[in-house]
Amino acid sequence: MPEETLRVSGYRDNKVRVEVTEIRGEGGPVYPQIAVPLEFVLSAAEERSGEIMFYDFLQVSGSLFLQNPAVKIGDSKSEFSPYRVLSSNQSYTYRLEIPLTQYRIERIEEARRGDIQLRLDIDTSVALYNKPLRLTIQIGEPISEGFVTGFKRARCSLNFAIPQSHWIDKVLPGLGYGKTRIIEIPLPEKAFPEIFPQALDELSHAQRYFNEGDYDKTVAHCRNAIEPVKKELEKFREQIASDTGYEWVKTLAEETFNWLDKLYKKTRDLTSKSHHIPSVGHFSRHEAESIILVTTALLNYVGNL
Repeated sequence: MPEETLRVSGYRDNKVRVEVTEIRGEGGPVYPQIAVPLEFVLSAAEERSGEIMFYDFLQVSGSLFLQNPAVKIGDSKSEFSPYRVLSSNQSYTYRLEIPLTQYRIERIEEARRGDIQLRLDIDTSVALYNKPLRLTIQIGEPISEGFVTGFKRARCSLNFAIPQSHWIDKVLPGLGYGKTRIIEIPLPEKAFPEIFPQALDELSHAQRYFNEGDYDKTVAHCRNAIEPVKKELEKFREQIASDTGYEWVKTLAEETFNWLDKLYKKTRDLTSKSHHIPSVGHFSRHEAESIILVTTALLNYVGNL
């Protein structure tokens, strides 16, 4: 669990942690936000006399950044949430909610390759007291004496990575991300009924993985979508009126396939993996989007022959 020291005035024995696997996307496309659960381990300062100097933990806010490139994603909503620190190693949990926009989500996906590397800048406010805490017991409740003498801010930066599997399974869907434009491709009724549906099925898989943020598998399935068309290219001759038209389609299909085949060699084993084991980020969202558009355009042309 990623952890960082949080120094509260003179009190040094404080930690803040983030449970990465509990980070969630929420709100859908209307109000997307990332929820980041934090755990603070806080300690009051003990004087040589044995008396405890206490403070009140008042407010938490945060700013989330991509690490590479260093781009700000968003700021959390700041809420008043007082918590008194009376002893050592008190655990205090707080849920940061960081609103996003669909535009910013797009930019995150364009920058992401595999796991997403983030930095969270945490800013807290505390109230300090003028005198040691003197405890008495009255109906089981501690009574504190003293008054607030001032307020301090405590800050730290916490670096962590969200695994790609968690990001695409638990975060992106909650953000309402993955709604791509639908391009209709007519299904030929006469030519190659056993071939063209296979190509469309592979393209459907590519679009699904693209929506879910797994761009390597998107590229692999685009390559698979072109493969049956290339293999059965000779059968297209009867559907094309001129030799010139046939040669043009032949060249287009072969060049597209060869291009995708070179890309596919980087991701040769991806289509055999379970979808629950996402591939490592070889391709960006922008690259996968371009490849799926080229594949779609070729199949659209073939479907209209």
